[in-house]
Amino acid sequence: MKDFYKYWPIFKTLPAGWIVDKTCGSPLAGHVFITNGRSVLRGQQRALLPIEKEMPPSSEAGRQIKTNTQMIHQTKEKKTIIDYESAKIINELARAKFKRKIMQELLVDMKVCQIEGWPVMDYLKEIKELINSIGRQNHGLTQEYEA
Repeated sequence: MKDFYKYWPIFKTLPAGWIVDKTCGSPLAGHVFITNGRSVLRGQQRALLPIEKEMPPSSEAGRQIKTNTQMIHQTKEKKTIIDYESAKIINELARAKFKRKIMQELLVDMKVCQIEGWPVMDYLKEIKELINSIGRQNHGLTQEYEA
């Protein structure tokens, strides 16, 4: 007797002449689609077949898997040491990228001011005052950063 899942019969063994359909996934966990090998236009039949569970690995294979897992964990535990010069170069590159992004934003905002007829210099003075206020606040910055 065949069991059914939705529209598909579930076979216990692969019938003669049927093949596993690797072109689509199964709607039922632990099962695969099988077909009678015909095309959809020539009377294809589709069914589900349970997948046999894999045998647990032998003791040698189990030891190999355990060893590989330990090596992965040991690799993850290693700390990456970055020297001062590398960190400085990375920081300089990040700052240059940030400056370029700020400049692009300012140019867009200035173009909007120009299109709308708003005073551009007032906008730039506001931004300059904002930057200077950061230097005046107690953020560990000295007066040398003020423009």
